[in-house]
Amino acid sequence: MDKQDSRQAEMDARHSDAITWRNTVRAEDKDWRQTIRSEDREWRLTVREEDKAWRESERNWRQTIRDDDATWRAQNRSEDNDHRARTELVTKRCCALAAAAQSSKPGTPPESIFALAKVYEEWLDRGRD
Repeated sequence: MDKQDSRQAEMDARHSDAITWRNTVRAEDKDWRQTIRSEDREWRLTVREEDKAWRESERNWRQTIRDDDATWRAQNRSEDNDHRARTELVTKRCCALAAAAQSSKPGTPPESIFALAKVYEEWLDRGRD
């Protein structure tokens, strides 16, 4: 019986060792999973913060582009208006000079034609008001 008892004790010891080993593995596995979860949580928070910062910088960049575009359009509009005003002035002066030249007699001195063109130009300005 002694042999059987020692064999049973040995089996009980192995069984106990196996349980201890399984519990140790389970505890290590649990610790590992918790560590992975916490690292994953930290990583996700970091990624969220980076995404938030990136979206904010993109929003700022788009707003800067919009502002630059609006400034460019306003400047373009101003230049177009200035160009239109200069073109109208030149057109008006050309028309006044052409009308003065056509209504003058041949051989009229250029100073008289220019003076008459000035009168026509003033008349065109009054008609515009």
